[in-house]
Amino acid sequence: MKYNEVSEEVQSIFAQVLSGTSLPKFLQFRLLSSEKLKDCYKVQKTNDLYETITEGLNIVIIINEKIFDQLNPEQQLLIMEEALTSITVNLENDKITIERPDIFTFSSYLAKYGDSTIIRLKETVKSLVDAIEREERDAKQARAEKRTNKKNKMSAKF
Repeated sequence: MKYNEVSEEVQSIFAQVLSGTSLPKFLQFRLLSSEKLKDCYKVQKTNDLYETITEGLNIVIIINEKIFDQLNPEQQLLIMEEALTSITVNLENDKITIERPDIFTFSSYLAKYGDSTIIRLKETVKSLVDAIEREERDAKQARAEKRTNKKNKMSAKF
């Protein structure tokens, strides 16, 4: 895939949206353009080697300017905000994660039932999944503790 620098206009829109986020200031971004991109944007985290070689570049955002330029100014701001929303940083260990969108659905389904109904449904399902995962993790931890206690009792006998 061939990459180019984004236009000053796109860079300016990005800077405007970035300034309104709570993302840590230590993050370093590079915006590139590619008309081969099958979506409007893609966010990628650099690996440790690349980050070292580039002296700190953490995130690359690739924009399909052919698509982006056809959006109205409000839509352009929304696209940039969505791209930046995908980035989370754990400040305890400075770990950067690129999250996937939490709502995938069909536009006809969304149009039929409305965004608030679908969002509520998706959040409910996510909460249920999280609860099940927590229960499984707790059960696994309890089993591990039980095995450890059993081994400790066996060791104490000898």
